[in-house]
Amino acid sequence: MTVDANAGFTINPGIDLTVDGALINHAGISGVTIQSDITGTGSLIESSGNINGTLEQYLTQNQWHFIGIPVESATASVFYLPNGSDIYLKTHNEATNTFGSFITDINTPLIQGRGYECWVDNNINQGEVIQFAGVLNSGDYTTGSGNF
Repeated sequence: MTVDANAGFTINPGIDLTVDGALINHAGISGVTIQSDITGTGSLIESSGNINGTLEQYLTQNQWHFIGIPVESATASVFYLPNGSDIYLKTHNEATNTFGSFITDINTPLIQGRGYECWVDNNINQGEVIQFAGVLNSGDYTTGSGNF
């Protein structure tokens, strides 16, 4: 299967597609975009690792959302939307089932394997889509001890 440069395809909900081989774009770079909106979020099950891409996450206003970080490196800046709603972010401590203080520095690294919760204020939109870009997580993660 070939998807040319500046082209794409959509797999509708309830439909599966199996690709035998690598996900490579026309420029020879592995990459994929997994979209999300109010109706749901796409998914990708892969076994090779090293997939570069963008994963979207739809967040409904006036609700807490519990999330994990789906890429190898991200910062709190993914929750900062210059023309969007205010999004408040906290860490979660699984051992004590408590939440930390609000993360206010957009340069704060978000750690794989750590839980976060976020709240979308209702000051701009009905909901927001945030985007994580980078190498998608694959495999097992050991998160250590203490605040994990």
